[in-house]
Amino acid sequence: MCGSLEPGHDGVGDYVRLLAAEIITQGHHAIIVALNDYHITDEYKGIQKVANVELSVLRIPSCFPAKKRFIRAKKWIDAFGPNWVTIQFVPYAFHSKGLPFSSIYYFKKLIKKRHVHVMFHEMWVSKEKKLGLTLVSVLQKFLIKRLLYAVRPLVIHTHLPSYYFHLQKFGYQPKVLPLFSNIHVVNKKQINAESGIFRIGFFSQVKNSQPINSFLCSVGQQVIQKRMKLEVLLVGGNKNKMCEFANSIRKLEICKNNVICTDFLPAEQLSIILQSCTLGITSVPRHALGKSGSVAAFLAHGIPVAAPNVEGHHDPTEIGFFSENMRSSILLTPDLSNLEKAKVSAQSARNEIHVSNIAKTFCSIYEES
Repeated sequence: MCGSLEPGHDGVGDYVRLLAAEIITQGHHAIIVALNDYHITDEYKGIQKVANVELSVLRIPSCFPAKKRFIRAKKWIDAFGPNWVTIQFVPYAFHSKGLPFSSIYYFKKLIKKRHVHVMFHEMWVSKEKKLGLTLVSVLQKFLIKRLLYAVRPLVIHTHLPSYYFHLQKFGYQPKVLPLFSNIHVVNKKQINAESGIFRIGFFSQVKNSQPINSFLCSVGQQVIQKRMKLEVLLVGGNKNKMCEFANSIRKLEICKNNVICTDFLPAEQLSIILQSCTLGITSVPRHALGKSGSVAAFLAHGIPVAAPNVEGHHDPTEIGFFSENMRSSILLTPDLSNLEKAKVSAQSARNEIHVSNIAKTFCSIYEES
């Protein structure tokens, strides 16, 4: 169960669809449910396809009252009769303000006596972002405690170390499940950056900051010293945000004439262009890298990632992965002498975040339980 299942427009929805398809491929049965889908206005029961796998899907629009949404979901789930129910949790997926009080109440009624799994993609907002979010943060923390008490999950997963420690403080023993990339890797020979070009890629999520500007300037100078050409490639994402970001970094002398924006790309072309990058850069804070689909996409394609941004009180050396290979794939400083080592680690990390391996881990926990 998740919030939305609109293909290509909801990261968690895409994650759920790919994971369910892989679970079915590995010999299990699964259906998927969107409990608060704001992309539709009428209930949808049908099929969504992932490669050759057909997934039974129920999408319930967010415009329905909470009680009606959960009654519809319960009827459909009861008809399927699963042993396990998984809640893919993001506060804002189940309520526009990130405060799903009614959802917590109805989850318990929907689940009945089935085994429950909860995957925490996000928990509560940081109090540091805006002073006005302090109350929201406190309420979200309270709601998460209530959710766990209400559904009593047999298994809890997360892919972020900071979430792992939060859950331990609540008295639970979460398990680790890395985030896989939603972008299928196209294995074609000799997909490399063009000779003499050092291509830096930003994928999907962009937000300018002084650390990113400083990083680009420093790397650009080193690229020039190597007698190479710097190219900054902005891939996918919201068109207006990408254009705004492009205009902001073009103000940097080093980037003035070498910023390229792509429009929406088909999956195969997207995979090829990601593999052509020398380095990815993310605006996601270092401690939160493990929940970023764009970072996972770069690493799944064997491309190391620079993470210049540090949030608030977090240690600058805190990298949001459990895996040493994945941590070593991240550049913290704009020193290109470390790039080759990071690339070797990124190549090694690829199998760790392949959907088939993650699905095996996912299913093995339930088989053991």
